[in-house]
Amino acid sequence: MPIPSSRTQNTNNLSLETLPDRVKPIAATYVRTSTTVTVTSTAHGLPTGREIKVLSAADAGLVSGNFPINWPTITSTGADTFTFTTASTGTATAGSSISYIGKNLDSDQIDSDPSLPA
Repeated sequence: MPIPSSRTQNTNNLSLETLPDRVKPIAATYVRTSTTVTVTSTAHGLPTGREIKVLSAADAGLVSGNFPINWPTITSTGADTFTFTTASTGTATAGSSISYIGKNLDSDQIDSDPSLPA
């Protein structure tokens, strides 16, 4: 039986989009103040202007698909932090969980498990 070349990522009971099998979502934490989300993701390596897709978040309004911008553009604010803006306002305490992928996948987001298809 052939192994499928893609899978659907399901979070918060939403089927978001088909992702390549070898994509590893990155787990991080965030805090939100008003419309600004600050993500803490150790050594994220994302440059300002990179787009991300939020796969899951403590605040369902941040999940791409619920969020008006499917791939929000980030501003890198440090080696371990970046920000993006949401359309909705609110607050989330520091340490809230989030997972994401970058639009242009980096090598650290590709699973190196040789048992998975390329």
